[in-house]
Amino acid sequence: MSSNKIIILILLCVTKFSYAQQVPLGSQYYANMFVINPAMAGNSGNMQAFLSHRSQFAGVPGGPLTSYFSIDGSIKKDKIGLGMVMTTDVTDILTRNSMLISYSYGVKFGEDHSLRFGIGVGIQNNRVDFDKATFKDQGDLIIAESSRSRTGFTSDFGLFYKLKNFELGFAVPNLISNSELYLNSSGEDFRLSSLRHLRSTVKYNFYLNNSKDVVIYPMMMVRAVKGAPFQWDANLVLDAKKIGWLGISYHSNYALAVSAGVRFKNLTFGYAHDFGIGQLQNFTKGANEFILGYQFKNNSDEQLKRIIEIETRIAELEDSQLKNQARYDSLSQVSNKNIIELEKQLAQTIEKQEILNDSINKANAMIKDISLTQGSKTKVPQDSKTNNKTDGTKDEKVRTESRDLFTDEEGNPIENGYYIVVGTFGVPQNAIKFKNSVIEAGYTNAKFLQRKNPPNRNIYVFYTKDLEEAKAVKSTYAVISSKVWILRIE
Repeated sequence: MSSNKIIILILLCVTKFSYAQQVPLGSQYYANMFVINPAMAGNSGNMQAFLSHRSQFAGVPGGPLTSYFSIDGSIKKDKIGLGMVMTTDVTDILTRNSMLISYSYGVKFGEDHSLRFGIGVGIQNNRVDFDKATFKDQGDLIIAESSRSRTGFTSDFGLFYKLKNFELGFAVPNLISNSELYLNSSGEDFRLSSLRHLRSTVKYNFYLNNSKDVVIYPMMMVRAVKGAPFQWDANLVLDAKKIGWLGISYHSNYALAVSAGVRFKNLTFGYAHDFGIGQLQNFTKGANEFILGYQFKNNSDEQLKRIIEIETRIAELEDSQLKNQARYDSLSQVSNKNIIELEKQLAQTIEKQEILNDSINKANAMIKDISLTQGSKTKVPQDSKTNNKTDGTKDEKVRTESRDLFTDEEGNPIENGYYIVVGTFGVPQNAIKFKNSVIEAGYTNAKFLQRKNPPNRNIYVFYTKDLEEAKAVKSTYAVISSKVWILRIE
């Protein structure tokens, strides 16, 4: 074989990748977890597509070249995910092409507690290009045909568990292992087997702001396959979801990798470079990896974000309203106490005024009787006569108001006549409470008149069109309140 082929074999042995290369793995898988675990299909919530190319063992002809295209998205409120991955992996004379369709399903146990599982099924083609090889024995029957190609079934399985900031992933590439048989013209055969792999990731997110847009996380990846040494990666990534990421990775016994990515609107671009360590530095310049992504954001996400903003604003307004209501209730209680006190003082003043008027009327009557008894010709002052004329009575106070100033409880016009009033209130709640208490006391005819300006409510228990009848029954309602009076509406 040529010197290039020998170098490739040495590199594969030094890095212990002779079996692991059946399942190609790059340095930026944390930017697109779906490509390593079918359970992650649709996990991002939006449809997204990625295109990646990796050149390993840079500077060495025939080094591994890996390219993939993936697309995935979610349906039914993120419960179900669908995706597809197409991969091409070329290592010198070996070429492996595959296409898998993936399905995932998620179960939520709480706000930050969920489990997803996924499965991928598809086809895989393995081809050996003998025309690219250099043989010492040109008559070897194994190269009678320039290439050998076989296509078969392949499948992957995966699980993804999330609890708050902790994430655990598990995947089994090549779930159903198979062996392709190749025959040459002489009937001799050789086999190229696809082995079942095990792959697991552990990740913990440390969010650096309340919106969770900036996160730093350590992430471990372990890989195992029968017949090959155990392999692991250690990653540390700082990710600002609206800007991009910076990452550093250590691949066991192979390389130290650094990566950087930028996000602009719906586009994502990332680059990673692997620096070989140990003996590998003597043979290669490392590896280069590029990734390009596009996210198809749908309007429902923007609408959901807008709904959340509106609901947050509504909650703030409701909280403010509750605080204002508490202040109003507090002030209302103080105001009600003041009003009740003023009403008591007013009632006392009215009562005193009525007593004073009664005394004046009695005094005038005595003066008149004395004058008649003595036969005096002295005339009684005109203003005294005027004071005796109080709606045809000396001892009843009758207030007269315009019908246009009042309505009944339903806002309808009221009838002209005389109303026996037992209380007047400016606060509607107090008027209703007082009316209900009067009704509970047995005066079921209690109602109130609503005055327009100034706004108040007069609680009355009797109505008539006859003044004399009103005066006759007024005293029977004195047990309700000391402020019983007659209101005339005309």
